[in-house]
Amino acid sequence: MVYKVIWAILFLLNKEIPAEKLLTKESICKIKPIAEATWYNVVYPTLWQDIEMLHTLIALGYVESRFTYTIPKDQVLVSPKGACGLFQAIPKYTEYICDDFKYPVIAGMVAVEHLKMIHETWGKEDKHLCHYNSGVKCNKKSRKYAKDVIKAKEETQFIFDSSLMSPEIILISLVSSQCPKGKKVNIGEFFKMFNNRKLAQNNK
Repeated sequence: MVYKVIWAILFLLNKEIPAEKLLTKESICKIKPIAEATWYNVVYPTLWQDIEMLHTLIALGYVESRFTYTIPKDQVLVSPKGACGLFQAIPKYTEYICDDFKYPVIAGMVAVEHLKMIHETWGKEDKHLCHYNSGVKCNKKSRKYAKDVIKAKEETQFIFDSSLMSPEIILISLVSSQCPKGKKVNIGEFFKMFNNRKLAQNNK
């Protein structure tokens, strides 16, 4: 499934970036950690495949930050309004600082929690996505934002509808297996590090 997520991300990026630049080892290896983190944040909390949430996260990543494709992995994308990272979270409404959102796992976890909360509050997808963008009030700009996210979801639906491996997914699976192996993230230790830091800050 991660290969399909990579292909969905590259498919959306192809609106602005030529395919010959995207279907390369460099691009696939750059997107792979984002795809893995997106998939992790959909599956790990519930231990089942919430495909609807997966589609939403992929579309959000495209609309919010273009998957931070042009940002070096050791940096974080910051908007003029102070929103940070892949899904453009505002740190003051979370337990994290802006620099934490350079980690796709953290960015995805916060986005999923927020999406679930606003869905419970506002219901319909076009409405709760509008509030993801604007907070308590929907305006013309945020209504357009919601339409853009829904459109991006619809455009990548075909990738997940079929159980067959397309030529693009086969290529991605072969290339991604050659990506440099980074240090494996121990998720428990990863979050323990952040929890320890928060305790230290609270005890100051």
